[in-house]
Amino acid sequence: MNRTISPLLTNILLLVGAMLVAVQIRLTITYGAPLYPSYQAHSPALYVLMITSAILSFGLTSLLKRRSGAAISQWQFYDLLFGIGVSCIAIALLMPQLSILQLVYYAVIAILLGGAVILLPARFLKKRPLNVSTSLTYLWDNRYLLRMWIANNVRARYTQTTLGIAWIVLLPLAQALILAFVFSRFMRMDVGDVPYVSFFFAALVPWSFFNSSTINATGAITGMMGLINQIYFPREILVLVKLGESIVDILFMFGALILINALAGLAPTIHYLYLPILFAITVALTLGVAFFLSYFAVLVRDIPQLLFVILQLLFYLTPVIYPSSFIPVEFRSLMLLNPLVPLVQAYRDVIAYQRPPDLISLHYPFVISILLLYLGYGFFKANERRLADFV
Repeated sequence: MNRTISPLLTNILLLVGAMLVAVQIRLTITYGAPLYPSYQAHSPALYVLMITSAILSFGLTSLLKRRSGAAISQWQFYDLLFGIGVSCIAIALLMPQLSILQLVYYAVIAILLGGAVILLPARFLKKRPLNVSTSLTYLWDNRYLLRMWIANNVRARYTQTTLGIAWIVLLPLAQALILAFVFSRFMRMDVGDVPYVSFFFAALVPWSFFNSSTINATGAITGMMGLINQIYFPREILVLVKLGESIVDILFMFGALILINALAGLAPTIHYLYLPILFAITVALTLGVAFFLSYFAVLVRDIPQLLFVILQLLFYLTPVIYPSSFIPVEFRSLMLLNPLVPLVQAYRDVIAYQRPPDLISLHYPFVISILLLYLGYGFFKANERRLADFV
């Protein structure tokens, strides 16, 4: 049963994810024929057609699959290609008002996602097939270890300091106040009707979480090699512990953000209900990157230094200290490749400007975060038994 449903469900999710990204690109990049204000980039009927096409193509290719000795992953990719073709033809015939350029984006992105999700894992998981449900069940059975580890690490980090856990808030708060003074008094950056400290801190909180989590991930495995050689436990716990520490830090930072905004006259609004969604996307994106970094940092010990340079560059390429409107028009299309750009803007819309985020702009971060999490976890679990070989 699982062998029948899982490939079909995977292909449906790939098609839906590809269309979500295609919608964002078509509505964001001003290329092609101008769109009318009443243009509907996606509707329930559109996704019904895609799901129906995926089911039909799966049924037809299943008949051919029995007569062929090709690998299952190859047939699943062929099935996806057939589903893309069928859905494009059906949408073009039944929904002619839809932009052809959007369909082109959809087809190209679906092929790229299919290659990443179907063909790529089949290559690096060839000798160690991953059973996700079994791995997650075993991880859940060891959840007490994760909780205990995070609590001990957070306490140990600040036990011998004078101010203790207050350093979690004081360091980013000092940075926010300094930059707020500089950009509000000397450089006078126009950020609208909100204080610059609220404007900056709303973006600094998610950025700090991503920054600290990825940096800590590079030492998640290398710092615990002695324990890895002595006892077996789910190795991903080491990465999750570092992520958990960053989550604890970010909760204290968020409390400080609420206090600063209250002093500035910005009380929490109903739009804060979007924050759990934004944070879930941020966690998935960060964790996917962290799984890759934690493994490669064992192989290449220069990864932490290289990551520091990349994060410095990424900080200035992400609108943390400046509004996204400052990005030149000719570079805005390239900035779409950075999923942190719309994420940071979404946090800022909710917290600083007290308005709902642009949900269309979150399509790409949502899809890319799920993709990275799937690939990162699969890659990590496929190679975790090799970690002890690199001590």
